[in-house]
Amino acid sequence: MHPDGAQLGISVFFVVSLATRVALTAGFELRRPKAAVGAIAALTVLGVGLLALGGSVPVLFVALAILGVPHGLVFPLALGLIAEETPPAKLARANAAFSAWTSGVTVVLPAVLGGLVAVAGLRAMFLALLVPVLALGALVAAWPTPG
Repeated sequence: MHPDGAQLGISVFFVVSLATRVALTAGFELRRPKAAVGAIAALTVLGVGLLALGGSVPVLFVALAILGVPHGLVFPLALGLIAEETPPAKLARANAAFSAWTSGVTVVLPAVLGGLVAVAGLRAMFLALLVPVLALGALVAAWPTPG
């Protein structure tokens, strides 16, 4: 694929992510956060699976569009859950810790994934991404629902 096509695919990803966040600001509510996390995990598995197993530009664009939805939902959902579970006096610290964690992942993950691509190939790297997604999805599914 030409680099222009790759950039267009990334643009599709971010446009869908932005549209998802716009829907949240327009009043769409996530009334069942646990179900939302399950849907986010399912969409991520589908999108990453398509990236790993697909072999054409249209499949790449569909996968990136699918992945834009979880990308648009995860951060606002996480901040909402942090706000619900954290006393107001500790909220700034909790948000800072969450932001530091996500920034750290953004710094470390490309090097780890790049090493995995060098050792096992691109498809294996994408499939390896499913391990933490499935583990976190299972953790959320097993977590007791309050009330």
